[in-house]
Amino acid sequence: MNAFYDLSGNNITLLAGVLNSPFYSGDAAEEENLGGIGMIIAHEITHAFDSSGSQYDSNGNLRNWWAQDDAKKFEELGQSVVEYYSAQSVRGMQVDGQLTLGENIADLGAMACVSAVAKQRGLDLRKVYAAYANLWAEEVRDEYLADLVTTDSHSPGKVRVNAVLSATDDFYDAFGITEHDAMYVAPEDRPHIW
Repeated sequence: MNAFYDLSGNNITLLAGVLNSPFYSGDAAEEENLGGIGMIIAHEITHAFDSSGSQYDSNGNLRNWWAQDDAKKFEELGQSVVEYYSAQSVRGMQVDGQLTLGENIADLGAMACVSAVAKQRGLDLRKVYAAYANLWAEEVRDEYLADLVTTDSHSPGKVRVNAVLSATDDFYDAFGITEHDAMYVAPEDRPHIW
C-alpha cells in the first residue's frame, strides 16, 4: 500500500515511501511526476467520488447527498465501467468489473484529471502516459494472477494501463492510435464518468 483514501475521514494519506521513484523524483521531468505521483494523488482523491466514496458526505458521514437524477446517471455510468472492465482479461483470466469498480473509477477519473492538467500546461502527453504505464509494470505467476483477478479490488497492472489508456480520448491523439491498432476502442465504447 502506498496511498489510501479514508471514507469516514474524507482524506487521503500518502506514505513517505511513495515519494520515491517511480512515483516521484525531484530530478524527473514534470511529465514523469505527473504520470507518477500526480496519478496516485488524483486516484486517491477520486475515491471520494467512486462507487463507495460517493455514498459519504463531505464530513465522512454515510448519507445520501445526491439528487435523485444525478444518482441514477452516476449508477448508469458506473455500469458502463463494470461492463468495460468485465470484457478485459489477462492471460485468459477475466477481470471482474463489479469487484474492481471503485478502483477502476478512481483510475479513470485520475487519468482524466492528469490529462487535463498536462494539456493545460502544454506537457508531452506521451511522456505522462509512459510514466503512468511504468507504475504498473509487473511480472506475476499465473497462480498469483488467478488470485488477484478473483479477490483484489484492483485490476491487474496490465489492465490498469491498457484499459485506462484505451478509454482516454487524448491517448489516441498523443500516439496516433487508429482503429487498426490493438488498443483501439471505439469512442462510444469508452467509459467516461467525469
